[in-house]
Amino acid sequence: MRVVFFSLSLARNERGAWAWPWGLARIIFLSIYFMLKSNAKAKLSKVIIAFHCLQNGLSALDAVEKGCHTCEFLQCDGTVGYGGSPDEQAETTLDAMIMDGFKAIECLRLGLSPNISAENSLTNIIKYYPKFQGGIVVVDAQGNFGAACHGIDKFPFSVSQNEKYFGQVFHVPCINNNLDSR
Repeated sequence: MRVVFFSLSLARNERGAWAWPWGLARIIFLSIYFMLKSNAKAKLSKVIIAFHCLQNGLSALDAVEKGCHTCEFLQCDGTVGYGGSPDEQAETTLDAMIMDGFKAIECLRLGLSPNISAENSLTNIIKYYPKFQGGIVVVDAQGNFGAACHGIDKFPFSVSQNEKYFGQVFHVPCINNNLDSR
């Protein structure tokens, strides 16, 4: 059994007061986040990978992405990798954890429809990840829904109220690299 110790220390800030270093605060947040999201098997591996990413100067988002990838590779809890609710390639990924869902929620809060919220959120994702392939579904508090996709011909999805009843399948035409013309 290998035991890993992290030394936590305070540092003086620019005003001379003792404070936690910002990088350390991010590491602690990521550690707590990953520990709550996983089992004991891969818990330490994800945290160590994320810690090394931050130590090597990568952003917090990159650290979360690397930690999630480690969880996918180690098939944490049996719910990611080849388990859980698999996609068309028989895998479950953690991509939605790091996508821009906040943008869709903010658009809904401002009164936009779910369709427009999905398109705005997807436009923001494509701005940073032009090779993104997939879709996003947005549902408001009243149960209205909308979807948008990119990089594929069409995006089929269905909405149901319970697991035993499968609702109508909707097909959304996708935005395919024509965002510059908008």
